[in-house]
Amino acid sequence: MGDDVEKRDPQVWNGVNFATVHITYSSSQTWGQPTQAAPQEIAPLATTAVVATTPATALTKTSSTETAYSTSVTESGGSTSTLLTSGDSSKLSKMGISGPGLNAANSSGGVWLGGDGPYTSEFANAAGEDLILVVWGPDASWVNAHTPLITVSLPQNAKTTVSFASGSVGAWSAIYGDTQLVNGQVSNTWAEYTMSETGVVDVSREVNMNGHTMSVVGPSCTTDMDRCVFVCSSGNVCTTGYVLQACEPGSQPGAQDGTDGNGGASGGCGGMGSSAALKTTLS
Repeated sequence: MGDDVEKRDPQVWNGVNFATVHITYSSSQTWGQPTQAAPQEIAPLATTAVVATTPATALTKTSSTETAYSTSVTESGGSTSTLLTSGDSSKLSKMGISGPGLNAANSSGGVWLGGDGPYTSEFANAAGEDLILVVWGPDASWVNAHTPLITVSLPQNAKTTVSFASGSVGAWSAIYGDTQLVNGQVSNTWAEYTMSETGVVDVSREVNMNGHTMSVVGPSCTTDMDRCVFVCSSGNVCTTGYVLQACEPGSQPGAQDGTDGNGGASGGCGGMGSSAALKTTLS
């Protein structure tokens, strides 16, 4: 494909064999190669209480299936809360998302629920409506074909924390009442992450310049809709002609910009060190 192809433009992608697609994203992360298989309907998962003897976010499998995880979690204090409501599970299915997230309970999943990892992000819902948090890993932004790592119901004013192993790469976004999948991807503001001592996190508006507001505050640097953010030079969606805005070295501690191997803009909020606690606000 030519350099002017927009990877999320429906007119461009009609008839494309997705098995041959390979895309490098703005922060030099290579994600791609989704399948073209049609997503299957997801039956809403039953909300079941979890009897846990381990600390917070222990999960059990439901009795109705060997592959679906429970949508509930037992907190360390003994209270039971919902990970993914049956209504939100049904919503994911209707949108065409391939399935509820893996929602790992410990570090064996690489990205997991809870705050005991070397890198964490606390997600706060300040949007005035209930949301669904979605986190995916490398080669998995096409959530119509790849199961997300995390899908968690996030009611108004609620918070939840997700841990990331060192070396984790991917992105997160949120599903609002008006959010749709476009070409299998969440058409909203994303945050892209590389969790490592030399890694960065950045807000990306390339997917939808009219997406909802997101801010990610790191230990030394903030990426939001105006700072250390990837934006389209023109148009509402772009894969080329994007720029990294207001992230020059010295503009904030840890801010960095440059170019990738193809000459595209690269960078974001660094300075995370060997561990970091991020705070993400969705509004």
